[in-house]
Amino acid sequence: MKERQKNHNQDDSSAFEHVQMQSRTSSNQSQKHSQASTTQTPHEQSFQQHQLEAQKLQVKGKHATLTPGEQQQLTTLQTKMNDALQTKEENSSLGHNLANISINRPGTLKEKQPINKKEELEQNSEDDVLQMIPDTQDKASASASKELSEQKQGANRNKFKQDYPLVQELVDKIDPAQPHEKILEQLFNNFQKINFIYTAQYKKPETLLKGAKEGDCKTLTETFQTVAKEYFGITNITIGEIKEPFVSEAGKTPHKGKEPNCDFDGSKKGWFFQNHYWAVWNNKVYDVLFLSHKAPEIDKAKQKDPLKSMLMPEGEYYETEKGKVVYPVGVRYSTVQLSVFQKAQNFMKNLSGSLARQGSEIARSIKSFLTRGSRDDSGLDSLLGGLKKQAAPGENE
Repeated sequence: MKERQKNHNQDDSSAFEHVQMQSRTSSNQSQKHSQASTTQTPHEQSFQQHQLEAQKLQVKGKHATLTPGEQQQLTTLQTKMNDALQTKEENSSLGHNLANISINRPGTLKEKQPINKKEELEQNSEDDVLQMIPDTQDKASASASKELSEQKQGANRNKFKQDYPLVQELVDKIDPAQPHEKILEQLFNNFQKINFIYTAQYKKPETLLKGAKEGDCKTLTETFQTVAKEYFGITNITIGEIKEPFVSEAGKTPHKGKEPNCDFDGSKKGWFFQNHYWAVWNNKVYDVLFLSHKAPEIDKAKQKDPLKSMLMPEGEYYETEKGKVVYPVGVRYSTVQLSVFQKAQNFMKNLSGSLARQGSEIARSIKSFLTRGSRDDSGLDSLLGGLKKQAAPGENE
């Protein structure tokens, strides 16, 4: 009795801690002896209810700060449980179910068990109580975080529009809450409305967004990528590119109807580019210069740098993979079949040494033939025959 009275002065919180650890054990023991037990008294039911509520609050306190009201409630529940245990000892009125609960309160000894078993009981008890704790607070926190994020995004969008006036035109009537695919398609189409002037000269996207509506395909592509990222938060847009010179039969640009810069066979016209750029998102092509979802069909040059020949205007030309020669004519370009060009080139090589004195004049005649738009051998043989007679009079062909 003296030992019990001495232990009665220990901190009551240790008793509650062990109650938490043993809650699953007591529940299992009660189930095992349910056939031999009588119906629980209201006192027993009240004790177990206080115990469960206290467990919820204590576990919640490990993961978040308890409110002053919750802290006061936990203290009250602990007091009620201690009072119930004291009443049980004094009056033996709580019945066998409560007596079988192993708790570490004043006057009792701690139950000995292996550490790993103790930890398992504590973990199981904590997991059960965690499942019972309402998730209202978590949902409220997530909702507040989402609202704060949306407010921040809205502020960033407004600042972006203030810094770059053209953004307002590019994002016109686009709902940021839409799926990314719809956003990008509308943004893509809005580029046709900004009166962009294709100059074939690169300008930084910041320059375009500030109002200087000119540049090249790279300017447009990087601007598309920048607006998608900075305004709509779409970050996974990459840039596709062709770095070698090439010709393409693409038509005029949708931007102010810029005409192709290269003459093809017959009446066809196309473009000669040193390089080309377009945007790619989710394997979908966004060629902003031509407002096309297809990568351009191209005929690449076999070499990166131009070749030299006295037959070509300005002395530079490119042989392509599909058997053409591309060469400049003033500020534009033209093409001819490689076989036609080679025939004229071989003619120049095979003439006698006397040709050297008249080489420039003969070369001008051949250049004139090529720049008139002839694309095949028609007329070339008679021209070469006449030039040969002019270079070596009296010689038979």
